[in-house]
Amino acid sequence: EKRRSARGPWRHVIVLGSVRSAEAHAVAEALSVAAQLPAPSLFVVVPRHLDRADLILRRLQGCLPVIIERAEKEESLLPSPDGTWHQASSRGATDTRPPEQPPVQAGHCLLLVRTIGELRRFYALADLAFVGGTLCQVGGHNLFEAAELGVPVLYGPHTEQVVDIVAVLEREGGGHRVEGGRALGARILKLATSPIDLAASRAGAHLAAGQLGGAVERTLETLATWGFPVSGRPADP
Repeated sequence: EKRRSARGPWRHVIVLGSVRSAEAHAVAEALSVAAQLPAPSLFVVVPRHLDRADLILRRLQGCLPVIIERAEKEESLLPSPDGTWHQASSRGATDTRPPEQPPVQAGHCLLLVRTIGELRRFYALADLAFVGGTLCQVGGHNLFEAAELGVPVLYGPHTEQVVDIVAVLEREGGGHRVEGGRALGARILKLATSPIDLAASRAGAHLAAGQLGGAVERTLETLATWGFPVSGRPADP
């Protein structure tokens, strides 16, 4: 309920986080397929490296009819289909769209994020999240961040760096592997338009995150059993 209230009138919010420039072509393919989602739908692309954002943007040109860039940490997080910027707060207030931003038509919109440290805020409003570094041979970025918020996680075939997280996500139904860009778009389309499947995947992501969480506590306990108590924690005899 809080998620639905905070994101305003958008029917679907899809976040593609930590996207690498090597994945731009695949992401463009995914967006072309996922553009079949009912309007209004918002696709948020967050590059992994800001110095590659221009390259990613050039590749995504033409995928969706409207592209907006978020270059500063404005109080308003999401644009609204009616041309204003929606304030993500419990009051649901809105403020006027900055004059330099193009108007958003009622339909599909791509939001390219050029700020640092806001990815989690966008995940919190998402129906689905794709995590980058997985459609190229990087090995995957942080899948837990989205799952912890109860957001189903999609990723490509290259997950060598996150195999433990992937195993739990797939076991509980909260993670979905795809082989390429068009397959990513098709999976987004299928999940986002199936309330039953989406709800089950959300529950699976949350359940998986519960099993994966608590790493710090487990580490401290293990160190203590090895004879290295931390923060005054006594070692086991």
